Amino acid sequence: MEMQTNFDIVDTTTMSENCDDLPVVPLQTCWTFWIDKAEKGVSAAEYEASLQKVYTVQTVQMFWSVYNNIPDIQELKKKYSYHLMRGERRPVWEDEANCKGGSWHLKAYKQDSPCVWKDLLLAARGAQFADRVGEGDDVCGVSVSVRGVDD
Repeated sequence: MEMQTNFDIVDTTTMSENCDDLPVVPLQTCWTFWIDKAEKGVSAAEYEASLQKVYTVQTVQMFWSVYNNIPDIQELKKKYSYHLMRGERRPVWEDEANCKGGSWHLKAYKQDSPCVWKDLLLAARGAQFADRVGEGDDVCGVSVSVRGVDD
């Protein structure tokens, strides 16, 4: 089964940190946006090969530049997922930084998905989960997956 590995949905040429009227605000840690498409019957290696790194952001301005220049999740086709991962981590369990981790899952109605996704992004990059995880634990990333009925 052949998988599309170049999603060609993000135009990074319009992204810029040149906001002369605003001070550059660094994030506490850098974050990387990823996109993938889930396919049935593919191996872990094939899935990893299908992951596409969108952009790594280090400032609030770059975060918004990327967020505002990628398609809204309502524009993505079924089976596509966005991920925002701390640092350069890949959104796979095989990544050493994730292998001892866990996950929380929730469903959102289609009409609520963009708002829920945005809130999760802001909470993760703003360290809003820090007092909700155990000592020594960390939120490594957040993901949204476009599915048939709910996301």
